Amino acid sequence: MLSHRVGQEFMASPRMEVALAAHAAVVTGRALQHQVAVLAAGAEWYRDWLDQFAEQVTAVAEFLLPDNIRALDGEDWAALLDISRLDGICLVWAPRASIVRELLDAEGTEARDGVVAEHRQEILADVAASLKLIEHPELVQRARLGLRAVQAAEAGHWEASIALATTVIDAAVTKGLRPALHQEFKPFITSKGSPGTHTVLSSSFAQVPPVRRAHTYVRWLVLAGLQLLFHWGSGTDRYNRHAVSHGDSNGYSESFVVPALLILQALLRDLETQLPYPVDDERH
Repeated sequence: MLSHRVGQEFMASPRMEVALAAHAAVVTGRALQHQVAVLAAGAEWYRDWLDQFAEQVTAVAEFLLPDNIRALDGEDWAALLDISRLDGICLVWAPRASIVRELLDAEGTEARDGVVAEHRQEILADVAASLKLIEHPELVQRARLGLRAVQAAEAGHWEASIALATTVIDAAVTKGLRPALHQEFKPFITSKGSPGTHTVLSSSFAQVPPVRRAHTYVRWLVLAGLQLLFHWGSGTDRYNRHAVSHGDSNGYSESFVVPALLILQALLRDLETQLPYPVDDERH
């Protein structure tokens, strides 16, 4: 797998604009390598680098698109976004591709909730495996706490799992995601006084271009899954940060465990793709 540092260097390189067009092939399920070759044929400066890049195409795709959604194409992309937004759930990096496929094929939220319940143990295992891959120094401790939340769920302590997962999510959003989004999309964030988390998330969600660039599509999916979580008026039938954090008994339901853990791991994995590694970190 391409390391995050190498991926970040590639994203900042002059070659990125050519590669971004090639990434559309991943989004539509077509041959990325063929697209790169076509693009490179018309770029004289790019030819010398083509052989090396061709070997790295798969690795770059892995950096930009989690393997559990890489095979999707066509209407699947819009459907995946709708599921994330309407159900308040994140489906990037985990669960495994076969479960994502079942969720896409299910008719309506109730049917999808049934799929989640049926595959609960597999999803918990997928979340744990995803969290174990996090290496960034600023996120390792939160990933460890996330693993403890998974362990609590596996042991049947679902209230503890939800509470711990919500604490980790809240800290990661407040100290990591929200400041970054506020900085990037400040001109589009309209609020009297200091904007709350939901205002920042929803305003940013409206600005991230999902189709033009594959790497921003992943962030769009994460933001979509966070919409209901930080919405004051989302009700009690879905997992909601405010209901949990303010001690509302309706904020705790065993059915909220999996959505909470999926959001947690997706958020941390997404943040890891954005954070620069320390210059003296030789692991990357």
